Amino acid sequence: MRIIKLTESDLINLVRKAINEQSTLNKKPTPTSTPTGTIDFKRQSNPSDYLGKGGEFERQNFPDRKFSLQILSYKCLPNSLSTFANYVKNNKQKLMSNLQVDEKTLILMAKAAMGIIGRETTFGEGTEFKDEAIEFLTKWGYGWIPQTAQFAYNAAGGLVGKRKQQMSLGPAQFTKDTWNSYGLDKKIGPYDESFNTIKQGLGTIHRINDDYKLALKKGTGTGPSVNPIAIRQGKIKSINGTGNNAMDLAIVSHNMAGLINKWCQTNDPNFAGPCNQPVYQPYKESKPELKVNVYTDKQILNYFPNKGSGALTTIGYLEEVTNYINNFNCFTI
Repeated sequence: MRIIKLTESDLINLVRKAINEQSTLNKKPTPTSTPTGTIDFKRQSNPSDYLGKGGEFERQNFPDRKFSLQILSYKCLPNSLSTFANYVKNNKQKLMSNLQVDEKTLILMAKAAMGIIGRETTFGEGTEFKDEAIEFLTKWGYGWIPQTAQFAYNAAGGLVGKRKQQMSLGPAQFTKDTWNSYGLDKKIGPYDESFNTIKQGLGTIHRINDDYKLALKKGTGTGPSVNPIAIRQGKIKSINGTGNNAMDLAIVSHNMAGLINKWCQTNDPNFAGPCNQPVYQPYKESKPELKVNVYTDKQILNYFPNKGSGALTTIGYLEEVTNYINNFNCFTI
């Protein structure tokens, strides 16, 4: 067993580093390795339809890390995902009943959960020491230590003028508030005991399921995702998603909030806006004076917002996860 010795200043530094990594919008990623090649990101320096509301990646990302593919139960999966994949396979009837989905949808959501774990922490293999130390303290009942350091850091002005950040932990990089807001503390178990692939993988499936059904209820669309604004501006040619806009929105909602809406045309051809907001502020935080009028009766069916900044965007996130999904073709239940 490894003995961890930390001073008070060590703890504060660990928390500071964890908080600072929650938003990586201004970091330039390098291509991420996959079983069949590399994935690059859509690189827009100034996305045309950035959503100001909740406009930061909530959890940390590690796009520059590599993972080594190991053969265990499934030749197309990293070794670290085998226990989660086997759990889903052995409990498929229970999961289908609890989630109220068919087998095909469960397989897709399980693959998406594994792809998200790949995107967030390189399939759990990219966890750094500071994360392990904080997870260790939290698991054994000392979570108040990093939480106190986090509170002190926020109160001291470390995030002045910005949205308060929380530490995200585990293979899927959940925050405690997100875990509890989806009821995962009741469905899966306490957040402090969730830092393994099975529990966070299951938590990701449940979250995807909730957000997918929310998107279906709102009528976002179930066809391939589109963004005619980004296409017209030459930023993309198409969106490589799952083929189901509601599922695409549910996948990316793991990392960003506020995407699941019907989107409509506006009086400015460079922006789309939520159909339930007659007046929309595309850059609510950075340019609150910019407002567009939304044509609330002119929905852009299957619209997928291009939210983000620099090299990290919703489209880049979705396409990386989708690429992983497509490579996990040996996984069946």
